Amino acid sequence: TRGTIHQQAVRLALAKGMKGEALAQEIHRLVQNPTEEMAKRAKDTAAYTTFTNELGPLGQAVQNMVARAPLLRVIAPFIRTPTNILKFAIHRSPLAPIFKDTRADLMGKNGKVQRDIAWSRVMLGTGIGFMVAQYAMEGLISGGGPDDKTKKAMKYAQGWQPYSVRIGDKWYSYQRLEPFGMLFGVSADFVEIMDQMSKEEVDNVAGMIVGSIAKNLTSKTWLRGVSEFIRMMDDPDRYGGRWVQQLTGTVVPTGVAQVARTRDPVLRDARTILDNIKARTPGQSQELYPRRDPFGQPITREGGVGPDIVSPVYTSTVKDDPVAKEIEELGVSIGKPQRKLQGVELTDEQYDQYASITGKYVRNISHAIVASPGYRNMPAWARKEHLEKMIGKARTQAKTMFIMQNPDVLRQSTEQKIEQMR
Repeated sequence: TRGTIHQQAVRLALAKGMKGEALAQEIHRLVQNPTEEMAKRAKDTAAYTTFTNELGPLGQAVQNMVARAPLLRVIAPFIRTPTNILKFAIHRSPLAPIFKDTRADLMGKNGKVQRDIAWSRVMLGTGIGFMVAQYAMEGLISGGGPDDKTKKAMKYAQGWQPYSVRIGDKWYSYQRLEPFGMLFGVSADFVEIMDQMSKEEVDNVAGMIVGSIAKNLTSKTWLRGVSEFIRMMDDPDRYGGRWVQQLTGTVVPTGVAQVARTRDPVLRDARTILDNIKARTPGQSQELYPRRDPFGQPITREGGVGPDIVSPVYTSTVKDDPVAKEIEELGVSIGKPQRKLQGVELTDEQYDQYASITGKYVRNISHAIVASPGYRNMPAWARKEHLEKMIGKARTQAKTMFIMQNPDVLRQSTEQKIEQMR
């Protein structure tokens, strides 16, 4: 607020043609006794920079609708601040003219000062976007990552993390450093989307910009409830149960869940409503089995910069893993082990054991193949075909080993088949 007052005081004093001591005195007078217009502009600027300014008619209508519906308040607890953050980021992008007031500013209808401010926002934000895109092409800034689950899992196995900046051998998350996190994320997502498109699709720049904005928005914690609700409504049979579990998990306050995350950095395999509550409760999350990567290892968070409980910047250490890198680059698909084995539903304990065994077999065979003499001389398609074939064999061996260690599964399967025959 004080900064805006000083800016206006300097402009007004210079507009009067003052110089020297007279200029300094006039600036001092205006700073000490700002006009109503100066005070109003300073207040508006403070609200704009803290994302608390009032929304337009449409935004206020959405706010009122959410306020009257308890369920909507759970799905979208925040409206004004996220909307203002989004507008702040768009004002600093090539899409700025979509707002009527910004178009007027850019065309100079609201004065030269507002015109210069509007153009400087667009040029600065666009310049930052191009810089981020260049670093993203060099692999130093990440976006949301590929949609393919195996490729993404292999990236994680190499220490990668989404929406982060790589400095040395560590990734530092920028996702929660709004609004600049959005500017960075949209540019990085733009590069990733471009890499996944054909030449004809790349020519559609406008569609790529919209796609990168949409991808970045759905990753935000303050919009995740809305995006997951939309996905659930689109395919309730597939996502309905999971959405209800996540919704009921919110009975545990975020602050409490953050304590649980700090004390137990392992990601947990929560499958039921009770599991979701346990996963967010300190001292209870350890009762759940861990989520495992395709190599059977528990997935663990490293922590953040400073005290983990309050840090918005998560970190991850880069790992030199030639197997994960090869599987990612070739696009080899490695799905999760099935929870049903020969028609028998595995218990949580059995499934954790099965996933661990399968992952180890996959890891060992993949490592042996990638390290074998002559492997690198094969063309990419042949390497992919060979890896997929041998990984399939490894999974079959893991299944046999698991059944040998758990004869009850084979017994239950046999009993079920006999019952069906009867």
